Amino acid sequence: MVCPKTRYPSLLATLVLASCAAQATTDYQGDPLFSMKGRVELPLTAADAQLTPAVAFGTGTFDEIRFMPTEVVGEFPANFQVDLYTPPPSAILGSFASEDIPDEPRHAVGYITAVTPDHLTTLYYASVLTGGSDETCDDAGCTFSMDAQDFSATHKGTVTMFCPHGVSYFPDSVFAPKCTLKSRSGDPMFVSILDDPMFAGAANNYAIGYLESAAKPNGYVANRFGAPEGLAAGYHLLRLLPWDLDGEDERQACRDSALTQAVENYNAANGTHVGSADIGYSNCNEPGCVMFGEHTRQLRGEWYRLMAEHKCLFGPGFERETNPNATVSLRIQPGLNFVAAAITPPI
Repeated sequence: MVCPKTRYPSLLATLVLASCAAQATTDYQGDPLFSMKGRVELPLTAADAQLTPAVAFGTGTFDEIRFMPTEVVGEFPANFQVDLYTPPPSAILGSFASEDIPDEPRHAVGYITAVTPDHLTTLYYASVLTGGSDETCDDAGCTFSMDAQDFSATHKGTVTMFCPHGVSYFPDSVFAPKCTLKSRSGDPMFVSILDDPMFAGAANNYAIGYLESAAKPNGYVANRFGAPEGLAAGYHLLRLLPWDLDGEDERQACRDSALTQAVENYNAANGTHVGSADIGYSNCNEPGCVMFGEHTRQLRGEWYRLMAEHKCLFGPGFERETNPNATVSLRIQPGLNFVAAAITPPI
């Protein structure tokens, strides 16, 4: 089937597999800041018959997730183009890593997702689940509610979930949730251990990076995005490197070595005698946790830089796509569990 090049906002469109109904052309917005041509490599199921592509950007710890307004050309999932006309919101850019390396650009990573047209535009990552009330059961399983909040307790909500009999809401793997989120109240919380019906999945082989300003050669951001030669400001298409759980021991050894080297570099440059214990956050749950050790930020910044250089950062790795005009084949995996893999734990 050949479809006309029709533009429509992804948040409003109803995209039906193997069909391409005509849509009204939107007002001209100028040239897009980013365009990506793609197709879905793996077939989606019949249950996913109404879906739209979207780009989900998150903060460094994914405590807040924003879906960018996008426009789509063509037919999803067979052959389509995603255009972005605005940068991610300022609240998404940066994290504690940016605070520790102030000479590096604020940046964010966006994941390419398949979602329902009525999906929420903002979610908060639920790092804490408590309670478990209003349980009702039938022959299929039990439905109950839990209180959810983010790490800083700034955002709180309630999630209602359904679990089949004999299944715990806490799965053996966050990449294989067995319970389903039924509803939310309060702040919209995202629970990575639940199957969320808003999301058919996210690509596990491509992502989108955004830099608020240019990244210097061989710096933290340039190395993180697989471009040691440096990287211009704006959007960039990234290859998302496979996450090999079997290689985690080796990566941790690399991180430990980078930590030792960071301390040695810092002491040599500053005539100090600090140790690795000066890298860390104090134990608190309030926003803006007070850090201990006067050398904390610079030490931790050097540590991040070395981990990026040696490709052993926490979370997934990236490589800049050198041919951004190519049509990419997206491997859509169920859910938005990239969030759990992408979170960098506070150190």
